[in-house]
Amino acid sequence: MNKTYTAIFIFFVFAISCTVDKGAIKPKALVSCDTITNTTSVTAVVNAKCAIPSCHVANFGSGDFTTYAGLNAKVTGGQFNNRVFVQGNMPPTYSANGPLTTTELEILRCWYNAGAPNN
Repeated sequence: MNKTYTAIFIFFVFAISCTVDKGAIKPKALVSCDTITNTTSVTAVVNAKCAIPSCHVANFGSGDFTTYAGLNAKVTGGQFNNRVFVQGNMPPTYSANGPLTTTELEILRCWYNAGAPNN
């Protein structure tokens, strides 16, 4: 019986002593938000994943993302945030070029959080 109590005591001592080090190194971001621009980073992601044949090109019913104005209309209307970040269903997983990678998502998040500038 004493061995059981001793084992339980040791377990709780170890469990209590495990704390998060507030000075722990955080994982490095995949991209630097300071380097993200619409003309280089965002356009590349949009052209690879969104403005593809039959999707978000000129005359497409849900918007033309080949221009800043077309993409920005979805940003200011809230649909971009909702579909890309909240619901996470754009682009759809079944699309020809697949879903956004972690890096692509981070690029779009940096740009969006900066106010989606036309830079």
